[in-house]
Amino acid sequence: MKFIKNTKFQLVFSFFCFFYFFINFFFATWTASYLPHDPNWKKYLVFTPVSISDPKEIYQMDMFIYSYNIEPEPVVKCIISFALFLLILGVLIKKFISKLQAKSKM
Repeated sequence: MKFIKNTKFQLVFSFFCFFYFFINFFFATWTASYLPHDPNWKKYLVFTPVSISDPKEIYQMDMFIYSYNIEPEPVVKCIISFALFLLILGVLIKKFISKLQAKSKM
């Protein structure tokens, strides 16, 4: 498990997570794009005011929720991979800051 602490491994893994996030975000938004074409599109609104009359005015968050209702797998993968990306990025930033602080104390 020593390789997990390796900075190069963390960089490669973070790029992999970001790429995986991008692919799943693409599929999630593809599914979400069908909401305006659904005849009962007002039934799926959560954040968008129900008073709108044009389906082009639907908020993106409602489309994302619709995508989760129709096909939850890409949405869950998207959220998990983005969280992993942020976590690893945070670890890398913390390492970088600690190295800078160690250099400044010398």
